[in-house]
Amino acid sequence: MIKKAKGFICILLASLILLSGCGNSESLLQSNMRVYLDSYYKGNGVTVSISDFTDFEWEQVLIFQYPVSAQDIENAIGVKYEGSLDLTSGMIFVYNQKVVYDEVFKDNYTNLAPFLIYPYDNINADLHYNVFTPETAVFRCEKINSKEQYGYRLYPLSV
Repeated sequence: MIKKAKGFICILLASLILLSGCGNSESLLQSNMRVYLDSYYKGNGVTVSISDFTDFEWEQVLIFQYPVSAQDIENAIGVKYEGSLDLTSGMIFVYNQKVVYDEVFKDNYTNLAPFLIYPYDNINADLHYNVFTPETAVFRCEKINSKEQYGYRLYPLSV
């Protein structure tokens, strides 16, 4: 009986350790960008370069605003993507033909999402994704206020 209890406790502890590493409520990149914008946003004149907030090497980033298919991702960035595709928007970073980082934008299903990067300047764009390099991933910022909430929307400067 004690042997089984010890085994159960070991499995439980291992599971908790694994889950604690996966439970990031807001991604690091979004968090860093929000802190920067909270400090320096002074109107629509603020521009943000994604490469200023990444601490890893990347050659391209696919930014998507609506669900994209695995085939869309493979066609756009030339690599197979193994992550979940049922999420509404996010980013996938590629270096040396491998996905090195991906991130989903938080709370896109609410009326006021706290942070979104749009891959297009025109909301009626045919494609709901776009690929950027570190040099072209530069965005103008717009702050959206709604009652006691606010959020940021970023639109590309070079599309």
